[in-house]
Amino acid sequence: MKTVPLHRLAIAAAALACAPAFAQYSSANAISRVNGNTAVVGTTVDSTVGAPTETSAAALRSDQILLASVVNALVSDARMNGAQVEVQVSEGRVTLGGIVRDGDQSQAARAIADGIAGSANVTSKLTTGG
Repeated sequence: MKTVPLHRLAIAAAALACAPAFAQYSSANAISRVNGNTAVVGTTVDSTVGAPTETSAAALRSDQILLASVVNALVSDARMNGAQVEVQVSEGRVTLGGIVRDGDQSQAARAIADGIAGSANVTSKLTTGG
């Protein structure tokens, strides 16, 4: 029987724990990726009130593409090893939250998100200690 390292179980549990928080969003508005011991979850926020217009629907699709790009870039970058990052995208603005190992990893996460085409503004609410 193969054993699973505890840190991988902890990350999987953290990702599952986040699932209820994202349940209010359709599957198209939420994304989750785990690679090794790096976990990244994210959502897009539809800021329109009432029935979506053609313009707001296009903006939401653009945010969904941006979200997928940021999540995939974070989870595939070796500098993010051990991070648990939450990404939120609204109208091209990217907000990073969650836990990273140290300040260098926090700066790397911000730089990765900043480097994605379409990210108008990146705000980091990352905390260290992971």
